[in-house]
Amino acid sequence: MISERASRNIVRAIITIIVLMILPPWKEMWVYLQSVDFRFDHVFSWAYEPIRNFDKYQEPLDLLVKEIDSFVESEPHFFDEFTGECSVYDDGIIFYRKGLSYPDSRVFYKFTVENSEIIQEYTEVFPYEFHLGDKLVNEQYPDYIFFCSDTEYSWRFLVYTRGEHPNQLIDEYREKYDFVRVTEVAPGWYDFCPD
Repeated sequence: MISERASRNIVRAIITIIVLMILPPWKEMWVYLQSVDFRFDHVFSWAYEPIRNFDKYQEPLDLLVKEIDSFVESEPHFFDEFTGECSVYDDGIIFYRKGLSYPDSRVFYKFTVENSEIIQEYTEVFPYEFHLGDKLVNEQYPDYIFFCSDTEYSWRFLVYTRGEHPNQLIDEYREKYDFVRVTEVAPGWYDFCPD
């Protein structure tokens, strides 16, 4: 006669064998889950720190946008002559000319707006994991201004669209990436995080 403990072990073994026969092999199941349009691995890996205190620091961002716009408007052939990238300093912005090597490519534009001393506070909206990098005016989206992360660490950006919903930009990123999270942080301001 079989002991009660041995019979439980036999039942467990039979159930395990049946489950393993019914379920597809784990590797093939994982490949299948990866191929589904919504990739399940993103559910677990997508913890991000959102743009913070936007209401508090929108004024410095708006002033910076105004200064970038002012320089772009002062250059009638901006996209022919400049890369679109700029760097923000305490008293102004440096834009970069095409076809010249650094440092000759730098063009300094001094801030002209009132309250320009608060412009540097714009960085406060970006969480640490954003890794703020370039500011960019893009020829493909000339009315938008991009605040990009340093792509060595993260591929994320905040974009100012002047109130427009960035449908074309969203579609473009959805073609390139498996998943794109877009959050409107204020009217005309969108946080993009493609993965």
